[in-house]
Amino acid sequence: MNYKAILVDDEKHFCDYLNELLQSNFPEIEIAATARNAEDAFVVIQQHKPDVVFLDVEMPGMSGTELLAQFSKAEFEVIFTTSHDKYAFKAIKYQALDYLLKPVSKIELAKAIEKLKAKRQVASPAFVGAAKKIPIHSTEGITLIEITNIIRCEADNNYTTFYLVGGKKILATKPIGELDDMLNKLGFFRSHKSHLINLQHLSRYVKSEGGFLEMVDGSQVSLARGKKDELIALLGRDV
Repeated sequence: MNYKAILVDDEKHFCDYLNELLQSNFPEIEIAATARNAEDAFVVIQQHKPDVVFLDVEMPGMSGTELLAQFSKAEFEVIFTTSHDKYAFKAIKYQALDYLLKPVSKIELAKAIEKLKAKRQVASPAFVGAAKKIPIHSTEGITLIEITNIIRCEADNNYTTFYLVGGKKILATKPIGELDDMLNKLGFFRSHKSHLINLQHLSRYVKSEGGFLEMVDGSQVSLARGKKDELIALLGRDV
């Protein structure tokens, strides 16, 4: 899946640097346009309808935050890029996806791109029900299951147990990795190498004891340490 991006910065050398960094390392990011000021950015954002805007905060004339105020409801994600960490509070205020300090490193940029992917996948049509049922292959045959009835999946060696609404379970003859490839486009989240959850049935995130997720059926699911930021991006709020 590709993601349309717009770069907004009054410093040409930084726009060129970020453009090259994205094109060389993240082919899924399509640079639709660049803008050297907020006024031009307002026009190209309306024209291209991007998935994400990499936005400088301090620019001559209208600032980056003043640009965002022109949109009653932004349909795009915002990744702030700035030379100053004093704008971190504004990034939180405007619900920015991420906040990158210049010079932007490849590692930090990669983390921001992963947040973008996670957030946009949940917002995609697939998440809201483009696919109603999926086939689950078991030793007994193939069962068509409503996606909304799947609470979570748990790895069992080369098999995977599906936990369904109402307490029913199905042992699928596929490893969890293969199922992840299919279900992560349908609103599921790989919280741990052994767990795949339906975000519609997530009840809460508990920070104590290393952190775990509680599902609507009361089951507790492990949350890998490296997955917390991705979960926060998916939920779109501070947990």
